[in-house]
Amino acid sequence: MDYTTDDLEKAVTMFYRTEAHQQAEAHQWLTEAQRSPQAWRFVWELLDPNKSSEVQFFAATTLHTKLMKYWNEVPEDHYELLKKRILDSIITYAMGPKIVLNRLCITLSAFVIHTIPTHWPKAFEELVSSFQPQYLPNVEPERVIWILLEILTVIPEEFQSTTLALSQRNRVRLVLQQVSKDILKVVEMCLLPLPEAGYYLFISPTE
Repeated sequence: MDYTTDDLEKAVTMFYRTEAHQQAEAHQWLTEAQRSPQAWRFVWELLDPNKSSEVQFFAATTLHTKLMKYWNEVPEDHYELLKKRILDSIITYAMGPKIVLNRLCITLSAFVIHTIPTHWPKAFEELVSSFQPQYLPNVEPERVIWILLEILTVIPEEFQSTTLALSQRNRVRLVLQQVSKDILKVVEMCLLPLPEAGYYLFISPTE
């Protein structure tokens, strides 16, 4: 089946704004759409700032679902592009809607779980160094810190819920054990009041 953006938007609207039996039909159809390989394409079309927040949230949720359960559909040479698109989407939605931003942050956490240590060995160092208030002047400093916290604090949950091969799970567990103390320090610093001069968050490189 070909899933068009128009049909997807109509189904999302039906799910949120119709009677229970129509909601059930829409939910089933949307779930099938999420499972399809086409979802990797249409999520970016639906993550348009001009779409409704319901459509944006469906797109972000779909992207998260795909990373959790259908990672094997992503060619290895597409990893960098996928990472860039997720990061760009987080910046686009940095000031809201918050439910969309939250889902995108969780999506990035799932991406990290899949790509450390083999494909993105310095994921934690790069995330912490990238999400510094001084580097994102168009986003409120408190929101930048909130985004970083969201990404880091859901990593353990994503590790438990994401489908992984046993070998990858063992590798990821080892990396998480190595960086856990540094991540905790970063989280503690993020919870402190933001100094007027700002501060630079740092995490030690992993071996």
